[in-house]
Amino acid sequence: MSRHNKELYMKTFKYGAISLVLAALVGLSSQSWAKQPQIVGKSPSKQVAPVNEINALDLNQANLKQLSQLPGIGKTRAMAIIEYREQHGPFTSKEQLMKIPGIGKKTYAKIEPEVRIK
Repeated sequence: MSRHNKELYMKTFKYGAISLVLAALVGLSSQSWAKQPQIVGKSPSKQVAPVNEINALDLNQANLKQLSQLPGIGKTRAMAIIEYREQHGPFTSKEQLMKIPGIGKKTYAKIEPEVRIK
């Protein structure tokens, strides 16, 4: 093997090895990236990680800030939820949310998994 061919072979081997290492690192980083919880919501200020029933927001205990962070619920609707709770007493079912002006079936469907009644 000529010196030129040997140098070419070594460069090819070196770049191939570097490519394999980089590919392995990218693969590992994408695996850990995939394990992170997905974010639900449209705007960054309104993004909420998915919750289960244990971590869901209790409608009878939640404050204005907590309620306004629910998907589709801003400050105005959060205030309406609190007013409804003060006028009618504690929520006995999640479905009562649909009695509040501005919360229809679509908004209810977005927030239903995020709330609970304790």
